[in-house]
Amino acid sequence: WQQYQVDREGNVLHIVWSLEPGGERSVTITDVADRPLKKYQGLDIDDPAGADQLVRLSVTLFDDHVNDGWTKVLVGNEYRSASLGTTRLRTVSPPNVRVRSLCLFDRQKRIIDLYDPVTHALEGTIGPAGFARAQVPNPAFADLPANPFSQGGTRTLAFPSIVYWMELQQRQIKPIFTATADDPVISASELPPQNDPTVIVATHKQLYLIRPNGEVILSIPLPGDPGKDYFQPAILPANHHLLLYVGSTPTYAGTADARNEYLEFAMDGQLLRRTPMPQPPSLNNAKKPETALFGAVYPVALSAIIPNWVIDNIFDLRTEEYRKLFHGFLFGSAAICGIITILLGMRMGFGLARIVGWTSANILLGPSGVIAMLGLNEWPARERCPACNGKRFLARRECPRCAVVPPPPKMDGREIFEPCDSLQPSM
Repeated sequence: WQQYQVDREGNVLHIVWSLEPGGERSVTITDVADRPLKKYQGLDIDDPAGADQLVRLSVTLFDDHVNDGWTKVLVGNEYRSASLGTTRLRTVSPPNVRVRSLCLFDRQKRIIDLYDPVTHALEGTIGPAGFARAQVPNPAFADLPANPFSQGGTRTLAFPSIVYWMELQQRQIKPIFTATADDPVISASELPPQNDPTVIVATHKQLYLIRPNGEVILSIPLPGDPGKDYFQPAILPANHHLLLYVGSTPTYAGTADARNEYLEFAMDGQLLRRTPMPQPPSLNNAKKPETALFGAVYPVALSAIIPNWVIDNIFDLRTEEYRKLFHGFLFGSAAICGIITILLGMRMGFGLARIVGWTSANILLGPSGVIAMLGLNEWPARERCPACNGKRFLARRECPRCAVVPPPPKMDGREIFEPCDSLQPSM
């Protein structure tokens, strides 16, 4: 198995784990062109010392007003999410400073509520004008904050016109960035380390790196389209450059407009390095047969609602690369399952309506539907019809071929206790 990571200097690493026949696991680390790197030979990145060599991209900047249904589901910003009513504010103070209140952003009233964690009584509210006791009117924020799905990990509170820095241990928030009317804020977040944080702010046109006191460190044009792309920033520990991953939202993934690259900027705004990400190589040339086999067992019903890029990311397959092969096995398997269902339905004595129903279901469900059919229905016993020499079901009185009712078994004395047609012939 494999993945791409970035080291402390901003180099993109291709990391491949292999499981040896004896059960030992080995790691191979190369550059993005799969050239060996002596620096990382023998390094176990699962060890804490090895993990420190990598940069974690824990922040995502994304315009949550984009009408992209799949992305909204993935980031928890669709209609079923509880964050659309209230958003829990977890990171609201400096590290190791405890806030003795439960902090929630009320999206209906557009204000921060502070609750007593024991009695659950409302202590007060915080708005753009500051703190106010419970029952005291407090002006609300002009709009809703952006990206409620990521609000738990940042002290920023981003609105289209302004970005605040929360210091709720002192029951206050302070504005650190004000946007222009023609370039509203789409997202903002806090970058580590926690003891010396910086704030990354994305507008429709610009990207800003700001200190919590409002000082602008870096300002560059946004290197992408917020309607199509998302951005994952990090500060490189080795040189303090800004690393930015630009990727396409699910709607544009796999299209000609797709973005998948790393950008490295100096603090003066100069672009130092651009690293386009290649398609992960096929390990042991197994991806083609794996994709074909997965298509043979994958339900047609799921392929209609789950895009191929989700399958590729979750199962590390190549359904986009081998699209014809995947769809050939997918629909071929569905057709075979339909034929098998018809034959099994006739063998089990199903009526026409039942055969049509199971066949339709198994074309959509694939092999799993056939297995479910065999598990939910008994395999009826049959015997040879004395009239036409064909097979008839024991549970039916008439032969399905000649419609003849077989004669009752010969009397052997037991019929005085039971109807003669309910007994099997004595052996």
